[in-house]
Amino acid sequence: MNELGEVVLLWGVPSNKEITMIKERGEANRDLCVLVPEMRPHCLGLEVAKRLNKGGIKHTYATDNMLGILFYQNKVKEVLFFYKDVRDDHVVGMCGSLYVCLLAHVHNVPIEPVRGDAMSSRSFRAASSLDEYMRFQYNDVLEAADEYVPMDIIR
Repeated sequence: MNELGEVVLLWGVPSNKEITMIKERGEANRDLCVLVPEMRPHCLGLEVAKRLNKGGIKHTYATDNMLGILFYQNKVKEVLFFYKDVRDDHVVGMCGSLYVCLLAHVHNVPIEPVRGDAMSSRSFRAASSLDEYMRFQYNDVLEAADEYVPMDIIR
């Protein structure tokens, strides 16, 4: 990761419109590195990586556990937070959103909130690709709830 340029972390599932925006940013800035975390427990990063591949966008896939280290080493320069909804001065995102936004806040990394794709059925579809490697149905075991992120953390 030492040779990476400007690292932009994607959190959540971008819509096709946002995929196009990310591609345009990459074309305008050749040093841009798109970082896609796995986004457990449903491994939504797999879905995001597929969309980026389809759009011809070069990216790096990372484990969720690696994010803290990358923030600490000042590798992440921006978080594109693809959220689901805004309620009562909170941004509603997928499981892990509060963790990522707190990391960004503590390390003074700007967070760009962007309404993402509706992830209802896709989250289960992404994780189901793991079922073929496991001896149980991944989605039958793990549940994950949305998280509320206070706006003052994002600002």
